[in-house]
Amino acid sequence: LRVNESYLRILEASRNWLTVTEAALQTIGSALQKAYVLALAASNDSLGEDERVLVAIEVEELLRQAVSAANTRHDNRFIFSGYQTHTEPFQLGTALGTETTPNPATVSDFLMSECMSGQMQLATDTYHVEVWDSGGGDMKFRLVDDDGNPISIYDAATNDGTSFTGGWQDVGDMLGWFSDGVVDTGRGLTIDFGDTESLYVEGTQAAGTAGKVMYISAFDV
Repeated sequence: LRVNESYLRILEASRNWLTVTEAALQTIGSALQKAYVLALAASNDSLGEDERVLVAIEVEELLRQAVSAANTRHDNRFIFSGYQTHTEPFQLGTALGTETTPNPATVSDFLMSECMSGQMQLATDTYHVEVWDSGGGDMKFRLVDDDGNPISIYDAATNDGTSFTGGWQDVGDMLGWFSDGVVDTGRGLTIDFGDTESLYVEGTQAAGTAGKVMYISAFDV
């Protein structure tokens, strides 16, 4: 009787494991199918740039859903992790490469973060935090790519929860909202600014004096 009960427990555990696995595979398959349909739609020449951006954002979200499903756990074990059931098998490949912070009192560090709702992750590139003294120590900042093109990021100087801008932002206003200087761009990158504006030093991409970081996106193929 005890042997039969043991077999029944094993059978039930196996059935539950297969049920969870099947549900995860269905989620992954559905996400990939939707991404494929969106990719076909995006190849249509009739779509404008704004529409393509919206498609890209939706595809990114579908990829995140697929990865999340691939990391499904049952009984506190990852179902697609082989014999290493306590090791997360899949991760989005976003990473930070070489960082340069010539003026730590201005920018001291860079960190990865989640994208804000409706925003597309930064593309793989080297990004520079330019800082400019607009007069009398009134410092401004912006994010640019390696070609010096302004990048739209969260408007930390306004901090209304939704606004993004590629323009110059006021450091004093930013520090008024974020006293520790840690600002999430909303695009997958967080910048750790100094918390004392009077210690800021100007820096530009062109002169090579701005804090910079290599950003490697999981969504570039």
